[in-house]
Amino acid sequence: LDNKLDLNLLGGHESQKAINSNIVAGGTGVPLTTSVAFPSVSIPTASTPIAQTENSLESYLSRALLSYDNRYNLSLILRADGSSRFANGRRWGTFWSVGGSWNIDREKFFSSVKAFSYLKLRGSYGTSGNNTFGDYQALPTYTFGATTLAANGLAASGTYNGNPASAPANVGNPTLTWEKNQSFDLGLEAGILKSRITFDIGYYKRKTYDLLLNEPISSTVGFQTFGNNVGSMENKGLEVTANFVPVQTKNFRWDIGFNAAWNRNRVLTLSASGADILGTANQIRRLGQDFQSINTRIWAGADPATGNPLWYLDETKSATTSDFTKVTRSIVGSASPKGFGGANTTLHYKNFSANANFYFQYGNLLNAKWDFLYNSDGAWPNLNKNQTQLRRWQKPSNMTDVAR
Repeated sequence: LDNKLDLNLLGGHESQKAINSNIVAGGTGVPLTTSVAFPSVSIPTASTPIAQTENSLESYLSRALLSYDNRYNLSLILRADGSSRFANGRRWGTFWSVGGSWNIDREKFFSSVKAFSYLKLRGSYGTSGNNTFGDYQALPTYTFGATTLAANGLAASGTYNGNPASAPANVGNPTLTWEKNQSFDLGLEAGILKSRITFDIGYYKRKTYDLLLNEPISSTVGFQTFGNNVGSMENKGLEVTANFVPVQTKNFRWDIGFNAAWNRNRVLTLSASGADILGTANQIRRLGQDFQSINTRIWAGADPATGNPLWYLDETKSATTSDFTKVTRSIVGSASPKGFGGANTTLHYKNFSANANFYFQYGNLLNAKWDFLYNSDGAWPNLNKNQTQLRRWQKPSNMTDVAR
């Protein structure tokens, strides 16, 4: 084909094994023996058994890249991955993708357009897998030790009637397998004015199914949750990147860059019952909602008459109460940002450069993990406090959001 066709083939194999070992111990009474090379041992006060987990991953991969006249490009990827984290007979997953691009600027009909340095249209569709889960979630396991927490459920004691013992630690799942993604991407890349202005705009849509989650079960079986493939969710959004060179001389150059992304996430399906699945930090998985939705009691401030804490009874915010047990949890937002991005600028002068970078995100809630100490309404008085405590309720008729 007049030497216009270029083909690149790649095949590979990869094996990984990870071992994680840890032990925690404490002791007191270490004597001051700094003058000797090996200090005396301490008096043990507490210890936990040595814990070790391991997992392995084996992969076979292949890739074919085909290009014609540097105008039309096609990529094909096929791989198979096997993970020890999943159940026997369900450890292997096969994933693939196909992608293509069209360098429009290299077409004859585009040669008369002088404003564009380059113009490319690209797209791809494919699948991928995720095995980020506990090393032994597929196996029914036992635990040993003085006091050990079950991997996915209730506390499991390592003693019985004063004697060493073991207890179930994980219920296991003989069908546990890969979490899977189906991804679509479409984008446009361009350079204008001899690439003094470049930009990349992309749209993506990704469906994730067979989610790896800890699904609730009745505590009467001895566990509260078990690892399972349950439900699906969707992510879709827009990504924009732009770079500018407003000034360029022989010895000086000024670069400005900007990128931003907007993503929308929602849960499509859950278990057959459609029941909510609780996550960490007050997060909840609920049909139609963001995967990282925050489900909590809505704070209403301090009672102006008594200074007692107030909560809204429900999401309607039509009534308040000081009785914590009467409050219904409501979704108040999400930990997922609605948008995020960054900006950068660089000044080059001969062999010297100076740069600045900025980052932003908005539309998400943050978990104030240590607020129970810093905004403790009088508890732990020996610890530092947030200045918001200065506006605490002090007398009747005080209107404030900080209880007495």
